Amino acid sequence: MVKKIIEYKRYKDLINIKETEVWLSILLDLLLCFILNVIHFYYNFSFFIDTINGIFNSLIGGLIGIIGFSLSGMAIMVGLFNKKQIQLFIKLNGENKIEQIMSSYAFLAFISAMVVALLLGLSCLFSSEIEMISPIPFWIIVFLIIYLILFDLLYAVALVFNCILMFGIKQTYDVNQDEAFLPMANEIRIDYILRLLVQICDLKHADVMKHLENETSNLSKEERIKLKEYFAEHYPSDDKE
Repeated sequence: MVKKIIEYKRYKDLINIKETEVWLSILLDLLLCFILNVIHFYYNFSFFIDTINGIFNSLIGGLIGIIGFSLSGMAIMVGLFNKKQIQLFIKLNGENKIEQIMSSYAFLAFISAMVVALLLGLSCLFSSEIEMISPIPFWIIVFLIIYLILFDLLYAVALVFNCILMFGIKQTYDVNQDEAFLPMANEIRIDYILRLLVQICDLKHADVMKHLENETSNLSKEERIKLKEYFAEHYPSDDKE
């Protein structure tokens, strides 16, 4: 799992300021740190420990749920496209594109598991008799913890929209397949009708070809030549000498 995260450089998602979940996490993080500073969170930390542990317990349950969501997201990616659509997707986007998309869900599960472990460790630390650290490292740690939690939640939301996007892509591929199917069906239908008319009207192949060529008289010479070659290829003579 870690190998795939490194291979597709998913760790960069944590600091890619161009992504909504990153800059929004930073803004909300700064806002929360400001509020905590206003209520003297550092100096009254012992007073907030029970509240923090309650919040951590809720977050741990939610993050475990997010891990389940990441697994279901990968299952959606696997089951969303049929074999032909996967081949078309690979042809248009590259061989590793689907695996790259699925690595986002793996990264979400990895981050969620790391945050759960971190929160459990902090809960145990709060129950110990360790002395309070100085303000600067305290606020750095608080900022990082809040950022990881917010990023994890917003990253999960971004992947929900990613599922919607993939569904839209599937619909596009369905339409493209229909567009490719309909001309083929029309061509078969026209061939069948033409052959049926030839049999019913007892027409000779040469007469049919002559009528087809007459229908193209208003076209350019180059187009008439191409159509003549097309007719000769698709409607070969069945006359026996």
